[in-house]
Amino acid sequence: MSENRGVRWRLVGGLLRFVVVMACGFAVAGNAQLLHPSGARPSFAVASVRPSAPDGVEFERAVVQGGGFTGRSMTLRQIVSFAYGITFARELLGGPAWAGVDKFDIEAKADDAALSKLSRDDLDERVRLMLQSLLAERFKLRVSFAKKDLPIFALTVAKGGMKCPKVAAETPLAKMAAPRFAWTALPPPPPPPPGYTPPSPEEAHAQTQTMHMRTKYFPFWLVVTEIGHQPDLDGRTVVDKTGLDESANYDCELSWSRAGSEGSGPSFFTALQEQMGLKLEPGKGDVEVLVVDSVERPSAN
Repeated sequence: MSENRGVRWRLVGGLLRFVVVMACGFAVAGNAQLLHPSGARPSFAVASVRPSAPDGVEFERAVVQGGGFTGRSMTLRQIVSFAYGITFARELLGGPAWAGVDKFDIEAKADDAALSKLSRDDLDERVRLMLQSLLAERFKLRVSFAKKDLPIFALTVAKGGMKCPKVAAETPLAKMAAPRFAWTALPPPPPPPPGYTPPSPEEAHAQTQTMHMRTKYFPFWLVVTEIGHQPDLDGRTVVDKTGLDESANYDCELSWSRAGSEGSGPSFFTALQEQMGLKLEPGKGDVEVLVVDSVERPSAN
């Protein structure tokens, strides 16, 4: 990710793993806000929207660079989530079944030299607004905002305290500030080395029985992001109630067996509390959501 001239986000529904449990009620104060358009939204100069190749193997991803936007193998739900700054699945309501299944490739460019002078967050916000315009024009998307009392998780420090030691910021990632709009999903793993042979289905199944994660030099906001995007959460909003400095860097290590697997390790919830000193307390919260009022399959280029 570049700090000023471009922002690179990669989306993949749950390739990295993380989560936890308890009960009470919480206000969702401080949670990342959705992006509300104010006045006329800007538009891309040119844009192409095409169905993804049916046999495509690309990871889902969204790339903001120089005022342009490139999306690959993205469902409509993923595109809408990116455009409106939606972090968690339950914050997006409505829409037809195909919106979460059919995948699209988007290539869009802006004709505005001034965009290259914007900060990382200002550029990101501008491109998201242009993507909202594209969704309205090509998908005939109509949405509304609402507040809902939804199940959430509050991330807290477990009894006994945080078990991850603080480390000095020695990498660009460690020094990276939290973005204005939280990540819609986590980055996929790096590409395999040359000559890599994918495991057989049996080998892949065996490899997923025990999960492992290391967050050396991660700023705490990124640790929270990883926790919030795990499948065990079922799309619930996560609210950071730890009181820890989001810019501090922690060296955390975690091993667990995913729910429903045949692994013999602890559940993610148990491992998170015992190995990291964090827990997620389930409760209810007043969450802002985006409601899809109407949408159509995209018009031809």
